[in-house]
Amino acid sequence: MISYHKYTLKFCPLLKKDNVIDNKNVYLKDELQRILPKTSTASIAVGYFFMSGLSAVIESLSGVDKMRLLISNTTDKTTAECLVEGFYSLNQAKIEAKRQNHVNNNRKNMIRIDSRDSIMKSLEHMSQSVADKKVITTLVDMMAKKQLEVRVYPKEKLHAKAYIFEAKDTDFVQGMGIVGSSNLSLAGLSHNSELNLKTYNSSDVSHLLNWFDTLWDDGLDFTDEFNTLLFDSWAMHMHSPRDIFLLAAYLEYRDKLEEQHKIDPIWGTTFPTLFSFQKNAVDQSLTMIELYDGVIIGDVVGLGKTYIGTAVLKYLQLHDFRPLIVCPPQLKPMWEKFCAEYEVDAKILSRGMLSQDRFELSRDYRYKDRDLVLIDESHHFRNKNSRQYENLHGFTQARDAKAILLTATPFSNNAEDIKNQIMLFHQSAKTRIPPAADTDLDEYFTRVRKKDADLVDLLQNIMIRRTRRYVLNHWGEKDENGRQFLRVGNERKYFPRRKIRVERYDINEVYQDKYESILRYLQKGELSFARYSIGLYVKAEYKEIDLYKNLGTAGEKLIGLIRTLLLKRMESSLGSFQESIDHYVKTHRI
Repeated sequence: MISYHKYTLKFCPLLKKDNVIDNKNVYLKDELQRILPKTSTASIAVGYFFMSGLSAVIESLSGVDKMRLLISNTTDKTTAECLVEGFYSLNQAKIEAKRQNHVNNNRKNMIRIDSRDSIMKSLEHMSQSVADKKVITTLVDMMAKKQLEVRVYPKEKLHAKAYIFEAKDTDFVQGMGIVGSSNLSLAGLSHNSELNLKTYNSSDVSHLLNWFDTLWDDGLDFTDEFNTLLFDSWAMHMHSPRDIFLLAAYLEYRDKLEEQHKIDPIWGTTFPTLFSFQKNAVDQSLTMIELYDGVIIGDVVGLGKTYIGTAVLKYLQLHDFRPLIVCPPQLKPMWEKFCAEYEVDAKILSRGMLSQDRFELSRDYRYKDRDLVLIDESHHFRNKNSRQYENLHGFTQARDAKAILLTATPFSNNAEDIKNQIMLFHQSAKTRIPPAADTDLDEYFTRVRKKDADLVDLLQNIMIRRTRRYVLNHWGEKDENGRQFLRVGNERKYFPRRKIRVERYDINEVYQDKYESILRYLQKGELSFARYSIGLYVKAEYKEIDLYKNLGTAGEKLIGLIRTLLLKRMESSLGSFQESIDHYVKTHRI
């Protein structure tokens, strides 16, 4: 008996040890790699198909004369089997199965669309490696040679997984079948704990082929759609490094390039026609405010920051924001005119009010409903220790207000100038602005000071900054003489041409040969600058008190600054110098 058992194991393929494929001792991937090169026709029916599943066997598969692939549809989330498992009645399960097996045109269309989406996702989730590309190009080649045909089974969920092979030589002339749990996926072929049984029995193989042919006849032809999806995939479109760079740049700046905010036609009737570059700035500003609660409009002088800011106010006002405009005293009449002309319901506050000790913006009843602040010439708020900054910062924090900052000179000394302005629309140092969102603004600006981070990486998310040259290059047109202009409506608008000329003068002649004596007078210290060095006059008994200790050091630095300013005014012109001297005399008298 023992010898007979050994004999049958040795000579009968039906009882070979590797007939059981469990992906532990025997892997389906290895079996397919061995079987496919000897296969004339492969008929495969699976519940789930993933492009990744072919990567392990694609070389072997390309040698098959004909492959028929039948995949299940995935439109029905609730199958008859699931109904039974969910404790529904068997009768309900039969009704559900009958519904699924009724294949009308509407169901066919749904199945085709769902199958396309499924294959597209499978293609998109490939790693786009050289190996993955070979999978797709090989399949395309097989399609061209009519080696591959694909159908989708439109009826109930196809749970069976069957791999049926007809031989092209005498190795398994009777054919071969593998039936079990493995889908045509990378996990199903080699990773998951699967259980499949291989048979060489001619009766079994014949029965499996009859079963497959019946389902195949019911299948929806998907070969052309499959071929189109492969051709449209990433693998069939080679891109140059320049194309990849442009795509990456586009994706990075898409929100700034494409119009995101549609303007109500009624709104347009109460506002002048904007240049294209100004419309672009309005759209960018609104996106930045939506994302990060504030924007810095830092275009150079002459590009219409006032118009852009007013447009942003108008748009947000129509979305239930209540604006407040903070501006220098001399600009208050201009803003009043703009708001009246373009119907912006904003309250306007002179910046000088914020410096007054008795004025507390956050407690003033006239402004308590304001939740959007436009700050004209916001660079005046770069010093967080000033009274005007504390006053405005307290208000924006109390109201959790969004902010629009207009300035042609965002900062002059260091990065802290920018940070202090950004904090006007922040409750704390915690931020959503990348890349500072990884830590906070305090940590990020510390890294900027140490040159471990680039401030531009942050500012590109919240600042709009264009020069005249940039605007002309991107939005300008050329006239018949080659001069660039901007178009607004049907009109051409030109920037004035700048004519630079050098004026030379003799400074000694200007100051009637007294330039050197004035210079010595300023440098030697005949001027005491007492107003700026009060630390020199603190009485002895108070010198060690903390409040007065640093006055002497601070005074020396301030005197140096005043001297430098006077020298600059002196070299500028006689009129400028005279004006400065008059100013200092008046302030000292006061």
